[in-house]
Amino acid sequence: MLTFSALVLIRLVFHAAGPFPGLVEIHPGLIAIPLAAICFGASGAWGAALAAPATDMILHIPGAFFSFTGYGMCAFTSLVVWRGFAARLRPGEIAVPALFAFLCGGFSICFWPAFNAAFRGIYPFALVAMFQMYVFAAYALLFFPVIRKSLQSSCTPDSLPPDQPQRDVLRRKAALVWLGGLLSLLGGILVSGFLYQGWPWMNPSLGQRDGWILWIAVLPGLLLQGAAVVLSLVRSRAATRLPADPKFGSFYIPPIRKG
Repeated sequence: MLTFSALVLIRLVFHAAGPFPGLVEIHPGLIAIPLAAICFGASGAWGAALAAPATDMILHIPGAFFSFTGYGMCAFTSLVVWRGFAARLRPGEIAVPALFAFLCGGFSICFWPAFNAAFRGIYPFALVAMFQMYVFAAYALLFFPVIRKSLQSSCTPDSLPPDQPQRDVLRRKAALVWLGGLLSLLGGILVSGFLYQGWPWMNPSLGQRDGWILWIAVLPGLLLQGAAVVLSLVRSRAATRLPADPKFGSFYIPPIRKG
């Protein structure tokens, strides 16, 4: 509930800011999406995902499906990657898995607004995706030292599965999720930029559309990432050997925290 309320408030305050209102997210809450998923588990991820369509309905912004998917994938991919890469954590080794988790979340938060713009024929994929990348990277660089200290004080690998085979499975799923996010975002940017002149420095006009090759370029990465996320969510209880939480059913991934 805290994640949901905070993100709704931040999105309402920052809605009109930026050159592409309703398409590109420029608020600092972007960096809180993967952080909430890592620290609060699936409850934080669902709170972040639901905040996007709730704000869209309040502001009457079309494309609630894309914002919900973008926020949800940002949160859950960050959580899956964190749990996979944190399987080899030693005391003090927070920075690298946290960085990979936040980067993977950034892939999704950059991909889905651009996919929304391209699907609706508003702007080319490359323009929106690259602008969103700049915003997310700026917030990540600004807040990552604070995030690192927060994770070091609140998270520990104690709740990870004790068996090495199970940890290997978590790492493989994390690698697939990360690779799928990178392929879909990078493929979309390259095709939109080179084939359809969607680069920001080419000043694409409002209503400029990408062609059908864009959808072929992003599909393999989306399928790979989506399959890995769903598999991780559905099997998370059995993999971690922790009791089920009835509030979240099969989609509960417990957070990694002390105590």
